[in-house]
Amino acid sequence: MEPERPERDVLADGVRVRMADPEPAAVRALAQEADGAADGAAPGGGGERADVLLARVGGRETEQIPQRLDGNPPLPSATGVGNGSSAVSGEVEENAEDELPEYLRPEMWVEGEAATEHVRDSLRNDTGYVTSFLSAGWTNDQITIGNLIYLGMITGRVPILPPFTSYIDAVAQPLPFSEIFDVPRLVRAIDSPVLEWHIVKDLDLAHAHASRDHIGCWNIWEVDNVFSDGPRGNISYTRAPPSVKLIPGYEHDSHSSFWSLAKLAFPQGRADALAKPDENPTRPSEGNQVVLPPDEQLLCYDYLYYVCALEVRAIPHCDVPTPRSE
Repeated sequence: MEPERPERDVLADGVRVRMADPEPAAVRALAQEADGAADGAAPGGGGERADVLLARVGGRETEQIPQRLDGNPPLPSATGVGNGSSAVSGEVEENAEDELPEYLRPEMWVEGEAATEHVRDSLRNDTGYVTSFLSAGWTNDQITIGNLIYLGMITGRVPILPPFTSYIDAVAQPLPFSEIFDVPRLVRAIDSPVLEWHIVKDLDLAHAHASRDHIGCWNIWEVDNVFSDGPRGNISYTRAPPSVKLIPGYEHDSHSSFWSLAKLAFPQGRADALAKPDENPTRPSEGNQVVLPPDEQLLCYDYLYYVCALEVRAIPHCDVPTPRSE
């Protein structure tokens, strides 16, 4: 059964995408929460509980969950008395997935009940998705994921978040986003579903059968970084059009704008870029030499750290439409 969703649906080349709210809710709390963990601060320590906020989502007023100014959820009391929290270890009462509205639950946006060997077997044929990859330090990877989530919101697609690898060496397993961040709380705040790669692809099964998924992806890095000699990763990449670069031809800046990238998510923008193969060539994958155009259902960008709205400024004052806690 299709999940109930508050936004209206629009068909784009047979793939139904959700029209995003033009005033997306906040994502900046991610960096605050992780910074507290990196500094060794106890979760929930410091800060005051903010008032319950009223946000306008999709043209209606919706009550958001109470937020702490430091971005961390409150700790349960030792006795479970006074704040309604349970003292039972491992029991999660606030924002549990089974308490989420149906349209925010991850299982409503995938086929089947378990991750599959091939990612396409997990994707609904009436839904558009968007994903990217991480290739930086811990803080930059958080910003990259925030940018990915926002692109999903403005293109009406469900973001599939990659796991973290920047905190470890090659011998350890990648760390899922949900092992660090409270995903149910996040999806409530932005009123939009979020998936992770381990939900849509069973890596152990894929490794056991030596199977690979083939996907076409937009190559942003080669356009933004004028000194780059190629894209990143072992995927069939199509060079994005020059228009995605925020300051065309300027060698000291490597940024794209959100809406120049979002344009590639829609049929006309995609068609315009692919109509110029000399300017926007498609490279074969380095592994199997497979040549694929950018995927229409699973929209993919190689690298989303260097993305802003209108102009480049240093964090925390950068021109990025991220969540606000005020």
